[in-house]
Amino acid sequence: MLNLNDIKQIHFTGIGGISMSSLAKLMILQQKKVTGSDSKYSDSVAQLNQWGARISIGYDLDLVKSADLMVYSTAIDNCNKELEYARHHKINHLSRSKFLSVVSSNFDRVMAIAGTHGKTTVTGMISNIFLKACLSFTSHIGGFLKSNFGNLIYRGTDYFITEACEYKRAFLDINPCIAVVLDVEYDHPDTYPNLYSVYESFDRFISGIKKNGTLIINAQSNYYVNKTILDVKSKFPADINILTFGSSKCTDFSLQNSKLNSNGCFSGDIYDKSHIMSIKLQIPGYHNLCNALAAYASCRACNISYDHIKHGLESFQGIERRFETYTAFNGATIIVDYAHHPTEITAVINSVINLPHNKLICVFQPHTFSRTKYLLNEFISSFAGADMVFIFKEYSARETPKDGISAAELFAHIKHANIKSYYFENVLNLASQISDIIKPADKLLILGAGDIDVVAKLLL
Repeated sequence: MLNLNDIKQIHFTGIGGISMSSLAKLMILQQKKVTGSDSKYSDSVAQLNQWGARISIGYDLDLVKSADLMVYSTAIDNCNKELEYARHHKINHLSRSKFLSVVSSNFDRVMAIAGTHGKTTVTGMISNIFLKACLSFTSHIGGFLKSNFGNLIYRGTDYFITEACEYKRAFLDINPCIAVVLDVEYDHPDTYPNLYSVYESFDRFISGIKKNGTLIINAQSNYYVNKTILDVKSKFPADINILTFGSSKCTDFSLQNSKLNSNGCFSGDIYDKSHIMSIKLQIPGYHNLCNALAAYASCRACNISYDHIKHGLESFQGIERRFETYTAFNGATIIVDYAHHPTEITAVINSVINLPHNKLICVFQPHTFSRTKYLLNEFISSFAGADMVFIFKEYSARETPKDGISAAELFAHIKHANIKSYYFENVLNLASQISDIIKPADKLLILGAGDIDVVAKLLL
């Protein structure tokens, strides 16, 4: 394996990505010279410039030429000029996931949080608990903490806490001591042909847990339930400790007596074998109470005290673009969320329905053509709780229209389902239309993993 001690200068291709920018920051803190490139200017790029990284908008082969190592994002295509240059000139080059594996190998213990939904929030919650416990750790987060720590916390080398993403099977490059598995659903159809192949990939991820390590798993996920029903739980490695969490008291950690508070946040009781903890969250949504249960289980597996866990959960302020709320437009409330999968959209809409409101207006930008195609019916159903839906031109990311269904086609299907809906391709026209119709006490949801959050900036 590559020895980071031998590397003095690293070039990141696609440096503006949330994971890439976090890794670039870590390398700067470890006294490496960092350069990078990205296709567009962004807040992440601006921040890295302030940290001392030299970054090009568009490719720059001179930066690659002077690097000891090039790290590239999976978002770039195979014929990227910088990647081709590194290959041709035999410059060390690694994908982001391979580099993450190299980085994690320099820490005593690795905790990896996997699952289709909730990874970023759970990672953030665990990180906040570790902060309150004053432990030695580094946290690599797929979002920006609202507490000004951003997407990287660097407090030592005892623990490395990281999200483990299943896209392109990237999480198979990580061999954690502690693995957390949240919900497992069908997603990333450009990587997985069916749900079975997703399950198979999670099997492989779990098989990579180090000997005598710990698996913390959602006992209510179909992935775990199917294994139990089919009596194939033995497929989990025999040399790891398995801890379960869920709503049943039969699990190792369970959630009971949940209560919706007036601000849309939840409180509840967490039970383990020897303790009951009552918590009251600052972030809205029942799904976040479930996320808190996963974080609790993870931190108890590290023997963190109950007091530190409670303080960490109850003081957690959330992640940017995860139910991020603004109340400064015509007396209406604007909520921005990264939700781009039907289950996530439903969870956010249900959270808003629990709050006082007049009309619930939803703006959604589909993320990738293939996801829209393979989850079309689920997308249509997910908007049933909204009074009005605005569909914006898709954020195609790495795909082209031939890979699936466009935003315009999704709009046509939603309209056919008798949901009041509109379609826009110009963000200024969209913001103008919303500003004309929104009234006091309305709730405006702006959903998607692309650049749709600019609508909130325009309105505010």
